[in-house]
Amino acid sequence: MFRLLALLIFSSLTGCTSTSGYLLSWYADKGASPEYFEVCHGYSCRYKEGATLSKAVWQNVQNLFQEEPSNAPAERQQIAQAIALLEQQAGKITGITEDLPKSPKFKDPHGQQDCIDETVNTSTYLRMLQAYSLLRWHQVSTPARRGYFVDRRWPHNTATTEDISTGQRYAVDS
Repeated sequence: MFRLLALLIFSSLTGCTSTSGYLLSWYADKGASPEYFEVCHGYSCRYKEGATLSKAVWQNVQNLFQEEPSNAPAERQQIAQAIALLEQQAGKITGITEDLPKSPKFKDPHGQQDCIDETVNTSTYLRMLQAYSLLRWHQVSTPARRGYFVDRRWPHNTATTEDISTGQRYAVDS
């Protein structure tokens, strides 16, 4: 029993185990806009870097949505392209383009991202898309979480959108 309790305590203290509501209420940049938003990194948003998109970059994002999608799956493709573009630009602006996969532990995690950083950043980008009325078939939803170690799955969080017509949630995991 003691081992199970120790495992539960340990899992609550590790990088990608925060509850999804906590992620956004504590870290998210609720007033994010292309003119200014914050990018999390360093594991669990240890560091935040301010960023501004140029008008040309934001226009490129808007152009991805210029052709109105005929259905929700088509819009999810547009969302994927927009998130990729925003993540690449934010990385260039803040200098976090050398993020390594699988959240390796470093003495100095500056510039590295775990799933909490990625979830908060992607949620910020989704909120910008929504604020500029670029989403027609989806709305930003709360992050999803899976894995608790005791269920033999590694903890992970991700941003989500919700299909407005069906209520189905979709992971947006960069």
